[in-house]
Amino acid sequence: MFSSFELLTAYRFLKSKRKERFISLITFIAIGGIAVGVIALIVVTSVMKGFQHNLKEKILGINAHILVQNLSDGIIASYESVQRKIEGVHGVKAAAPFVYGQVIVASKKKVIGVGVKGVIPKDEERASRLQGFMTNGASLKQLQQAEDQGLRGAIIGNELAASLGLRKGSVFSIILPSGRLTPAGMIPRLKKFTVVGIFKSGMYEYDSTLLFIHLHQAQRFFRLGTAINGFAVMTNNMDTIQQTATTLTKKLGFPFIARDWVSLNKNLFSALKLERIAMFIILILIVIVAAFNIISTLLMTTMEKQSSIAILKAMGARQEQIMKIFVLDGFAIGLIGTAIGGICGVAITMLLEHYHFISLPMDVYQVDTLPIILEWGNVTIILVSALLISLLSTLYPSWSASRLEPVEALRYG
Repeated sequence: MFSSFELLTAYRFLKSKRKERFISLITFIAIGGIAVGVIALIVVTSVMKGFQHNLKEKILGINAHILVQNLSDGIIASYESVQRKIEGVHGVKAAAPFVYGQVIVASKKKVIGVGVKGVIPKDEERASRLQGFMTNGASLKQLQQAEDQGLRGAIIGNELAASLGLRKGSVFSIILPSGRLTPAGMIPRLKKFTVVGIFKSGMYEYDSTLLFIHLHQAQRFFRLGTAINGFAVMTNNMDTIQQTATTLTKKLGFPFIARDWVSLNKNLFSALKLERIAMFIILILIVIVAAFNIISTLLMTTMEKQSSIAILKAMGARQEQIMKIFVLDGFAIGLIGTAIGGICGVAITMLLEHYHFISLPMDVYQVDTLPIILEWGNVTIILVSALLISLLSTLYPSWSASRLEPVEALRYG
């Protein structure tokens, strides 16, 4: 593709002589600009990927892979037979029935509106990662033990516990404002529960507004009899969740619908994806700005090397050979900058991932350090993009150099 003549001439043009120090400085600035752009792209995209993965893990820690509900009235009667159908579908690992409702919780310290979820502990343990979020050795089994002893037990989020001033063993009230109607007016439904465990998912939205009670207690509290509101389904393969949800909807038939966690959180992850794309575009502008330095370097080199170009043309060098020489010079600048940026970017990302130099306030970001995931696919895209921009930036100055007339260059050079 390139002859030895073109390679050697490009190398000699790229080397600076004492009188060409300014051109050399511009060259180093161009290399540095591309390197900084590549480093920023690798580090920022890795951090954003880490935040997205961290958010996904926390959402799936409390929520199921697939949610099965009744579209008509939101109530599923005789749920045992439906549960057996769900667990018989290929790809389904477990299905946990639940009852969900909005209530008010009250302690001596505070009154807060929260969501209460009634679950069967042994099923919930198979269909979610809630057990992994329990603190101080607490377990979902303690919810079942309280039920077996005729007690009303509850597992609450750590932020909710802090707001209400509760700890393990504390008693609080759950109130349903739409209670029963009497001649004296509407009387709220109220039951007292005991904290048997506290969980910490790392998602403030869940830790501050969610509590779990036994399914039977929830059915009695909301007066559902033996009915439930839906099923939380855990699958065996994360990559086939959408297909499994479609299969469940078809098998159960109307009025049931199965929705996967991606569709349930579509707006959130669409926003995150758009943010990543926007950030990539913004940061690639750094590389584009550095590419303008390549253009200016080659144009100044063209002016400086007019006599040399004229001599080369007089000796028989063709226009395409002159153009290749300057393309090689510009591409070399881009290649060196991209290589330095790629090595430094990957090294910085790995160091941040391993040593966690940067600390974050846990109450704001829900993580105490930057979550970083280095994706080699993203790194490859970044490096190729930087090289492509560098190559494109060489076209005009190379074409300009190749059009130089030998007679005029020698006359004014």
